[in-house]
Amino acid sequence: MRYVNYLRELEPHLHLKQLLIPKQIIELVFQTFTIPINFGLHDKKLLSAVKKPVGSASSSQPFYERIDSQQFRVSLKFIKEHNSGDVIPKVVHSCISYLDNENALQTEGIFRRCANANDVKIVQEMFNVGKEVNFDEYGDQSVHIAAVTLKTFFRELEEPLLTFDLYDDVIDFQQLVGGTAARHQMEKLTVAKSLVLQRLPEDNYKVSKKWFSNLLKFLVEFLVKVMDRSDLNKMTASNLSIVFGPNLLWSRNLQASLESITHINHFTEILLKNHDLIFIK
Repeated sequence: MRYVNYLRELEPHLHLKQLLIPKQIIELVFQTFTIPINFGLHDKKLLSAVKKPVGSASSSQPFYERIDSQQFRVSLKFIKEHNSGDVIPKVVHSCISYLDNENALQTEGIFRRCANANDVKIVQEMFNVGKEVNFDEYGDQSVHIAAVTLKTFFRELEEPLLTFDLYDDVIDFQQLVGGTAARHQMEKLTVAKSLVLQRLPEDNYKVSKKWFSNLLKFLVEFLVKVMDRSDLNKMTASNLSIVFGPNLLWSRNLQASLESITHINHFTEILLKNHDLIFIK
């Protein structure tokens, strides 16, 4: 069990907007961050352009004005339109590229441990203004900064990667029943494959006709590498699904509940354990 002292310490792990928290407190969480000392004048001007004054927008509007390089709190469609047609965002490429090595993959508690909230906010804004991020500058926290940044990206999409349309199907997924255990498992794989390959919008699954990795497959294939080192990093498929599931799917209208999160985590675990059977045509 981990105790927290500040609401901002929950933000890397939960959808705060799905909890019963006053709007003013949510706005304060997202709008309070520190501009790094080494930012130049040009960078500070860019940050001031995207930062919204407190109380200047309704709760239905984004906290930041969008600029072309924006990575966080926008849609996949927006990113693709400003990323040479590639739906895999630069922040995802950057974080996974940094973490895809034995030292990072073997780090105990990767994706589970917290990172300094202010450092994560700074990294987010650097990505948002198109600035290169050197995670090595964060020393022994570099792996966790990159890991939390990756989770935060998916959690802050305007629409979850698994989409609002799939929410009910994923919630019902755990209730599937069938004859023998083997038949039951096969039915689940068939449904999961159908949801991923047929029901997800093209931008969420297929990037182009050139067989480039799609975003969901790109992410899952990396998480499988993390899972394969679970004897060292302690991040089994179950543990990864717990920390990633709620960042891949949430309801458009309903508040999160323990039951709904359990169903989402179950579906995520199925994707991780059966990726080689699901992500094939």
